[in-house]
Amino acid sequence: MVRRHPLVAFFVLAYALSWGWWIPMALSGARVRVGSADPSHFPGLLGPAVAAAIVTLAREGVTGLRDLVRRMVTWPVRTTWTAVAALSPLVVLVAVALALPPAGGRLSLAGLGRMNGLPELGPVSMWLVLTAWNGFGEETGWRGFALPHLQERLGPLGGTLVLALLWAAWHVPSFFILETYRSLGLAMLPGFVLGLTAGAIFLAWLYHRSGGSILAVSLWHGSFNLATATEASRGLLAALASTVVMIWGTVLLVAEIRARRRGGASVLGPQRVSTVTPAGG
Repeated sequence: MVRRHPLVAFFVLAYALSWGWWIPMALSGARVRVGSADPSHFPGLLGPAVAAAIVTLAREGVTGLRDLVRRMVTWPVRTTWTAVAALSPLVVLVAVALALPPAGGRLSLAGLGRMNGLPELGPVSMWLVLTAWNGFGEETGWRGFALPHLQERLGPLGGTLVLALLWAAWHVPSFFILETYRSLGLAMLPGFVLGLTAGAIFLAWLYHRSGGSILAVSLWHGSFNLATATEASRGLLAALASTVVMIWGTVLLVAEIRARRRGGASVLGPQRVSTVTPAGG
């Protein structure tokens, strides 16, 4: 079944592994707090990576698993601009820190080390943890495995949008256990989905433009969470970082639609499939 239906197997495993940790937390009434690792939702974040490894090993054996690991440690091609793109949330963070007024508006470095589900850490340690768990834990599965398979079937844009919806749905238990998610409320759900969709578009572009580097998208993911999900990032910093992603996602979406209409190279897919037509299209 895994070999015949790798995408179905991957998503079933990713959801089962992550939700298998989060749903019992929600049913027990657990509430993940800032500065505390007990209870923590972080183990569930590894679901997509573990699912990708299992399905890849079942389908392609050790050779396929080695390729997956290689893409996790391979630095992006075209290093200069892909490095800037991969670390762009940190650029926003530094820019905001420099722009804030010295009196009463300075960015709290200690606050960058506090986040739901973790003990208090320093900013650098927090960035490393977020890159390892949120970055590699998610991106090894979402972009490293699912995105190429979905785009092969549905085209660059269709595959990206379907992954965005499945990625958003994967977060559902978080609204019952994480303080930051619960505070959004139902009225903010459409904005949450749109934000994730913009992020999925940007990450599809970054993944392919970096030569399929899982490392590049994982660095971006960890950096973005540092700039939007830590205690210090609430408010102006999170709003600015999210706005930048929304703008970039919109620009890339428009560019992809224009490329499709003109028969040009895809913006969101690998160059070798730039003229792929979505299934049924």
